Amino acid sequence: MESFARKLPFCRDFFVVAGLGRIIDYLADLKFTTEDIRIINEVLQIKDESFGNYLSGVDFAKQLTIYAMPEGTVAFPYEPIIRLDGPIGLCQYVEKHILGILNHDIRIASKAARIVLAAQGRPVMEFGGRRAHEACTPDAARAAYIAGFSGSSNLQAYATYGIPVTGTMGHVWIMSHNSEAEAFEKWGTVFPNSTYLVDTYDTLQGVENAIKYGKTVSAIRLDSGDLYNLSVNARRALNNSGNHTTKIVATNDLDEYSITTLLQNGAPIDSFGVGTQLVSTPDCPSFGFVHKLIEVDGRAVAKKADKAKGTWPGKKQVWRDLAPYNNSILMAQDTISTFDEAKPSDFATPMVQEYKIEKQDAKNIVWCARDWFKQTLATLPQYMKIIPKKPILQEQPGRIEYPVRFSNNLIQLRNKTNA
Repeated sequence: MESFARKLPFCRDFFVVAGLGRIIDYLADLKFTTEDIRIINEVLQIKDESFGNYLSGVDFAKQLTIYAMPEGTVAFPYEPIIRLDGPIGLCQYVEKHILGILNHDIRIASKAARIVLAAQGRPVMEFGGRRAHEACTPDAARAAYIAGFSGSSNLQAYATYGIPVTGTMGHVWIMSHNSEAEAFEKWGTVFPNSTYLVDTYDTLQGVENAIKYGKTVSAIRLDSGDLYNLSVNARRALNNSGNHTTKIVATNDLDEYSITTLLQNGAPIDSFGVGTQLVSTPDCPSFGFVHKLIEVDGRAVAKKADKAKGTWPGKKQVWRDLAPYNNSILMAQDTISTFDEAKPSDFATPMVQEYKIEKQDAKNIVWCARDWFKQTLATLPQYMKIIPKKPILQEQPGRIEYPVRFSNNLIQLRNKTNA
């Protein structure tokens, strides 16, 4: 069985593969417990103990084989993100969990990549913990970090995945003191060389108070209002006071569209914190990744009745061609082929590889995925890096899509499958 998506949303040029490490950890530990078996027998009204005995002996890690694209890979529709080989019942049993991870992590990583592109090299921090389900907040931070975010405000993400933890003072600290000046002065005794939140009362007065009462103000944070005008005036005040190295951090419901507009207008913002728009992705709240049967006992199968929801049969490989362009090596074309085909060109690289199903170092996996995405991002053609000022909610005439082709052998296999 194979996991893939059938199409790209209008507001995306690529997917970013994320969640593979979490899926492998899930499969490595997965076994049917006595309680699992009791519930299954109860729901299915099975009274014969032989089925329960079979389930108790199942070992997913030993009975399944997983092939996948590495986390951090840029991917496209119909490309196999994950393939599971093994007993059909076991492959289908894990469908819901695998798709839950893929649809969540790829959705956030793909959004994060666009925000990173919009920020044009400026650090972006993940601040989405209060806008997501509490159980998945470290995993959201994980996906964003893989796709280039610099850190997270979520301490559990640091504990679990080693993601750098970062944050600022909150409004509660300031409002719990008699004045903003007192709050800043006391904050500096505990957290010297830190970031000061300046928009609790009057933002520009907050900047002046941070300059006067703060201690080694490394940055100020703007979290409301007209971020362009406030950042311009804040930068002026900081420079006039000699605080030329103090950074400006912007938050306040930001996404790739608003960040693009701010920077195109010349806002002197040094870094961004993004939360709600990252974890909820309102321009694309769900991705349609599916987990479908592609081969049974060596016989290729495919769904063909509805072309829009059709599938491609058999085990597949994805070959990526890279080509020189203006002193760079960029992605040129992907070819989806049958798994045992020879590579289509001298420059083609296989993207699907086998992974061991065993517990891994969660932190090392994330760091490797992040590094791989950084390398991948450098190979993206420029037309895939363009971020508009507003979401694209319908098909645009003349839109350039990255070329993905199917090999002749795969086309022939599909034509004769279930014919």
